[in-house]
Amino acid sequence: MKIRTVVQRYGPDVAGGAETFCRSMSTRLAARGHEVQVITSTASDYLTWRSEYPAGATDDSGVEVLRLEPLFERNSQCFSHLDQRIAHIGRPAAPVAQSDWLLLQGPILDGLAERLAAPTDVSTFYTYLYPTTAIGISLASPFSPTVMHPTAHSEPQLDLQVFDQSFGHTDTFVVSTPEEAELMSVRTRGRSRIEVLGIGVDPIKPVPGPTALPSDRPYIAMVGRVDPAKGSMEAIRYFTEFKRRHSGPLSLAVVGHEASEIPENDDIFTTGFVDEPTRDALMAGALALVQPSYFESFSLVLAEAWTAGVPALVQRNCPATAGQVRRSGGGLLYDDYASFEASLDLLLNSSQARESLGEAGRRYIADSCQWDNVVDRYEAMLSSTLDAARPRLTSARAPR
Repeated sequence: MKIRTVVQRYGPDVAGGAETFCRSMSTRLAARGHEVQVITSTASDYLTWRSEYPAGATDDSGVEVLRLEPLFERNSQCFSHLDQRIAHIGRPAAPVAQSDWLLLQGPILDGLAERLAAPTDVSTFYTYLYPTTAIGISLASPFSPTVMHPTAHSEPQLDLQVFDQSFGHTDTFVVSTPEEAELMSVRTRGRSRIEVLGIGVDPIKPVPGPTALPSDRPYIAMVGRVDPAKGSMEAIRYFTEFKRRHSGPLSLAVVGHEASEIPENDDIFTTGFVDEPTRDALMAGALALVQPSYFESFSLVLAEAWTAGVPALVQRNCPATAGQVRRSGGGLLYDDYASFEASLDLLLNSSQARESLGEAGRRYIADSCQWDNVVDRYEAMLSSTLDAARPRLTSARAPR
């Protein structure tokens, strides 16, 4: 099958759950003999869309990667101002404001429309939020069946009318969890074909040796971008208060790019962005993983920690990650300081609880997130999407 995939960023050094899953799926489909082309930007930073890769086609593990240049970098000041109005105005923004917001968010790729009109068996898109999908899927729909990986969670932007057209031009939505399926069913008023695929998860491979931390104190880990919107700063405040009330050597390792400044604290160690073996070693050595985000469609880092038998402490108010915990039994939930304190205290003082929760998470991932099974389901979804879309495409191409 000839598969065209559109994603805003792509590459082994691009951090992001949707981008990581896109690359993993693309390389596995290519390994099974499919002809896979990925169209993406020359940028690696979604905050600027500044070109960092050369434009043009390259090969990545059997996948043709075609990089197109963004027509402009993001004007952060203008976008942030409009984003605040769009997300927090309390009433629907005017259509022209929504369109401006989408364009300012970027990336707008030079030559994307022409590429999407070229023949292919199916076109797939990640994620709903960016114009590469919101505009691209409507451009591709007359020429091929369309699949969207929305990676959606409950946020004000999901309800914007500017996405109605792309949702309407999607033949199949592919989601990671039942919670995301329910969210998209409500958003599209039950009129869409939605398939819960799940996500394949590779066991982490920590390399023995130093963990990049300046001490050998016991620690819990928080892995991912440090961003107030992700709940990171709230979790840091909770940890700081926990240490004020509970003496002992426990520390917090914060692993990932710091979009917000972390207050200096002798109990908090920051590593910034690290390579994959270092990240894996930091996760595997932790007493527990903290997943503080309110906004996720699926937490890959949570699943990866479970492959190493590491229990989790997870924000209860994120339906998708709370659902992962409930289905797996691999962690504890919190939604305020009191529940954070009680859960962390239990994990620290009961090795039996840590081992039991971590093993439950490990078994869950082993049973439900095997890559071969996920790719099998994905191939079946592509075939059924192609069959279902054939009458629509035949009608569209018929002479009038």
